[in-house]
Amino acid sequence: MSDDLRSMFASSARLLFEREVDDALLRAAESGPWPGALWNAVYDAGYANVLADAEVDDVSWDDAFPLVAEAGRALAPVPFPETLLASWLLARVGMAVPAGPIAVAPQADSTWRLEAHGPGWRLSGKAIGVPWAADVPHCVLVVAGDEPKVVLVRSDALQIVRDYNLAREPRDAIEARESGVASVAALDGRLPRDVLDRFGALLRSAQMAGAVSRIAAQATRYARERKQFGRALVAFQAIGHQLAVLAEESVAAQTAAAFAFRSAATDPASPAIAAAKIRTGMAAAVAARVAHAVFAAIGYSHEHDLHFATRRLWSWRAEFGSETFWAREAGRSVIRNGSARLWSDLVDGSPAAARVAGVA
Repeated sequence: MSDDLRSMFASSARLLFEREVDDALLRAAESGPWPGALWNAVYDAGYANVLADAEVDDVSWDDAFPLVAEAGRALAPVPFPETLLASWLLARVGMAVPAGPIAVAPQADSTWRLEAHGPGWRLSGKAIGVPWAADVPHCVLVVAGDEPKVVLVRSDALQIVRDYNLAREPRDAIEARESGVASVAALDGRLPRDVLDRFGALLRSAQMAGAVSRIAAQATRYARERKQFGRALVAFQAIGHQLAVLAEESVAAQTAAAFAFRSAATDPASPAIAAAKIRTGMAAAVAARVAHAVFAAIGYSHEHDLHFATRRLWSWRAEFGSETFWAREAGRSVIRNGSARLWSDLVDGSPAAARVAGVA
C-alpha cells in the first residue's frame, strides 16, 4: 500500500472512531452493555478482516498500524484488534473466517490439550485474561506441542467466568472440558509458536501508542487553557518541562510500535515486537504519571475522562507480556545469537529473528 493510501486509511479510521466513541459510550461500556453500534461501524468498514480479505490486495501489518493506533487513541471498547489478529491467523493457516467479533486466548499460562475424537477433535484446558470471550461467538487459540495447532472454538462450547481488567474491559477465564471444536489446522511453520502472545503484544503496543498520544494532546491543551496565578500552566517551567517529556514519550511510542508493525509484515518473529512492547509500556507509565500531575486532583476524579485512558494504559502494559517478560525474551535472544551478532541484530534483525523463534 502506498503512503498516500495508508494516510487515507489513518484518516478514515480516526474519523470513524471520533464519530462513534465518546465519554458516554465509554461509561456505558464499563457497566456491561455490548457497544453494538460501534462494533457494526468498525466491522462494516472492513477493518476487522482487512488482513484476511482476499479481495483487498497488498494490505499488510504495516498498513494495519494506523487502524489499531486510532482504536487505541479512541479507547474503543470492542475487540477490534483481537478480531484483526484472529482473522489474519485463520486465513494464514487456511481456515474459514467466521463473521463477527472473535476472541483470542493468550498462550502464556494456558493448559490446552487436543485429542482426536472420531472424525473430529476434543479440546480440554484453561486460559485466563481472554478479551471479550463471553461477548463473542468464537474464540481462537493455539494448542502447544510438537506440532502446534490453531483451533477455532465456539464460545458456547466453553465454560466462561466473567472477569475484567483495571479499565473494566472484559478479560474472561475460559475452560474447555472435552469440548467439540469448529475447526483445527496446523500452525504455519513460518510463524512463531507464541504467535498469539507475540502479535497480541504487537497490537497492545499500537493501542498504547495511540492512548499516549491522546493524553499528551489532552494534557497540553489543558495546560494552555488553565490559568494559575494569572498565567497559563504551560508557562510554568516545571509544567512545560513535563509536557516536553510527555511529547517525547508519545513520539517514542509511536515510532517503536510503527516500526514493529512494519517489521512484522515481513518477519512474524521480529525482535522489534518485543522492543515495541517494552518501549510503549515505558511510555505508558511516564505518560500516565505526567498527565495526572498536570491535571492534579481533577484528573483523579471519576467524573473527569482522563482515567479512561490511564487505566487502559496500566492494564495494556501487563497484557500479552509485560515489559519484564519481553525484556527477558530479548535478553535470551541475545544470548542465543551470541555477542558477535548483537549489532547486526539491532540494526537488521530479520535473519536472527527467525532463529530466535525457532522457525529457521
